[in-house]
Amino acid sequence: MADELDDLREQINQIDSELVRLLCRRMELSSRIGSVKSEKGLPVIDEARENQILSAVIDCPDPNIDTQALAGLFEHIIDISRKIQVRQSRQKGSEG
Repeated sequence: MADELDDLREQINQIDSELVRLLCRRMELSSRIGSVKSEKGLPVIDEARENQILSAVIDCPDPNIDTQALAGLFEHIIDISRKIQVRQSRQKGSEG
């Protein structure tokens, strides 16, 4: 029993590590997007894009997932991405 529990926890640890890696990559891309938006004079907030992301999350077909909780998680991810884009935009503005 303990071996099975340890194995399952190890699998979760591996998934968590992968999630962190993917989130870091996502934030790198958000920073680059912030630079592009700044160069083009576009606003950081793009409600249509954010709604598109959240709609895709809510359409998750897995019945074991609380889609509202998952949407809340993605709202936090989007908020972090916005902050990175704002910071990137300010850095670009101070360079020019």
